[in-house]
Amino acid sequence: MAMALVILGNAMGNRMVQDRFQHSGEIMHRHVATVVTLLATVMAADIIKPADPTFHNVPSYTCSLNRYWPHFKGCIDAIDGVHVPVVLLVEEQHPYRGRKGITTVNCICVCDFGMKFTFVCVGWEGSAHDTRIFLNCLNNESDNFPKPPAGKYYLVDLGYPMKRGFLAPYMGERAHENNDVELGHSARGTYGSSEGGHYDGVAHVVSYLDETEMKEVQNNNTASICRDHN
Repeated sequence: MAMALVILGNAMGNRMVQDRFQHSGEIMHRHVATVVTLLATVMAADIIKPADPTFHNVPSYTCSLNRYWPHFKGCIDAIDGVHVPVVLLVEEQHPYRGRKGITTVNCICVCDFGMKFTFVCVGWEGSAHDTRIFLNCLNNESDNFPKPPAGKYYLVDLGYPMKRGFLAPYMGERAHENNDVELGHSARGTYGSSEGGHYDGVAHVVSYLDETEMKEVQNNNTASICRDHN
């Protein structure tokens, strides 16, 4: 457990962790992969979820700042996407190579304004469009996406569609210019972007993997990092 947390939380390399814990690469590989899989498949579901599943209570952060109240009194969370670099076999790389020119998985993340993840969908190809992933999460009941109740809504990035329960930035006016609502939308949307920046440890776990297990374990890495952050 300690070895996996050091790698995921501090993005330490293989040799540095071997030296710190005085274990061989084989032991590191075996135990880190086991812990990461458990974190992502067994423990994540109980931790990556809304603190208030009914979304009945207004977040205290919204009430305490004039910049957000009353404009965002119905806002519950923010949604954004993040591309996480992955290492794949050559024959599998094409669909994972998106606009960034490298192989990535496209993930959708939902976070509240206590800086905690409430929903994460990982594993989509880097070339997949944000809207496709978003609509799949909404329509696929097995994903257990926490849908907003009547009168509540998520803030979403421009890559996602504007629809009931999901508010994207208004495109008809210059952003932030003498507009408290647009400024507030940008500030609150920053939570989603900043939460997507905790994946430095993913690349370092790759050095412990065989090629045959890279894709599955790397997806587990992403989910386990979200779980550990919460």
